[in-house]
Amino acid sequence: MVKKARMNFARWWYHADIPFHAAHSVYYQEALDSIATIGLGFKGPSYHDLKGPLLQKHVGEMNDYLLDVKNDWKVYECSIMSDGWTNKKNPLIINFLVYCPRGTMFLKSLGVSGLTRDAYTLFKLFDKIVQEVGVEHIVQFITDNDSAYKSARKKLMQKYWSPCATHCIDLMLEKISDVAITRFATEFLSLQCLTKFKKELRQMFTCDQWVESRYARDVMGKEVATIVLEDNEFWLQCQQIVKVSEPLVRVLRLADGDEKPLMGYLYEAMDKAKENIKVRSKNKISAYIPFTSVIDARWDKQLYSPLHVAAEESKFLLLTKEDVNWASIEKPLATMILEDDDIDDDVVVLDKDNGDNDVVLTNANTHVYYGPDVDPFER
Repeated sequence: MVKKARMNFARWWYHADIPFHAAHSVYYQEALDSIATIGLGFKGPSYHDLKGPLLQKHVGEMNDYLLDVKNDWKVYECSIMSDGWTNKKNPLIINFLVYCPRGTMFLKSLGVSGLTRDAYTLFKLFDKIVQEVGVEHIVQFITDNDSAYKSARKKLMQKYWSPCATHCIDLMLEKISDVAITRFATEFLSLQCLTKFKKELRQMFTCDQWVESRYARDVMGKEVATIVLEDNEFWLQCQQIVKVSEPLVRVLRLADGDEKPLMGYLYEAMDKAKENIKVRSKNKISAYIPFTSVIDARWDKQLYSPLHVAAEESKFLLLTKEDVNWASIEKPLATMILEDDDIDDDVVVLDKDNGDNDVVLTNANTHVYYGPDVDPFER
């Protein structure tokens, strides 16, 4: 009986010219089990059943499944993969697939034979795909590696991801302006400069050159001089804003540098910035919570990603000089002088790969490498 059933099934298979690999379908045995459960007399679906209502029902089931997978993009995020290929007639086709932990889903196929395959054209194609999937759900966009594709990827990064951290931090500073008296990052930097040169600024408004100038007699000039020389509340507010904003501005400079840091760096730097704000606020919850809540809300909305959180636990840590046991450091093994004078003087990078403690300490415009035998955390 079993041999006869197998042979009858095989004859039908060969007669219908079904590809042999169809036997690997996950639904193959399930279909046979369903028939066996019903027993003798089961009539298979007709030509019209397969072409009509059963096909429509299956399409509906697949659409529901794909919608469920797309909802997972919002939770776990996804990667977009593009694959260009040509068929026998040589028209170029680019397939776009989306990968997430639930599996890989075919998104669409675009014929690009009639298009100029330069960086701008490819960027416009990729941009449409990003908008269709949702930029907030994408962690990487994988393409071919020739020059046009590389340039298109760079344009895509510049539009969505590279400046994203910078824009996010700038929005934090703007939102903090609802709490404080200033607005954008440039204003924070201006206030930082004012407080740094407060003494010199006051001296300027009392020097002979100012007193004898026409600005000293101008209404606005008099008002500015009064604020600088007499308004202690103004300087207290400036100091408060700078105290809270400096840690964020440092992260902004890190994110907006010529060489974009890995997201793991930014996560660690942002955590350090929040801790620094708490310390500067003397750990008073009522003092720091208006600012850290703004940071958390904006960060979680724009930049939070499980993949990026994993990156935070990877090779590098960003520290401030308060974290380092300076007494444990004796002498540098190598020193490199940089031309840029505008480097923060309290950035420390610890390479903890393979258990080593390679430390780079930044001081003014000098990077110092202290080697693998220093443990800056030992107290």
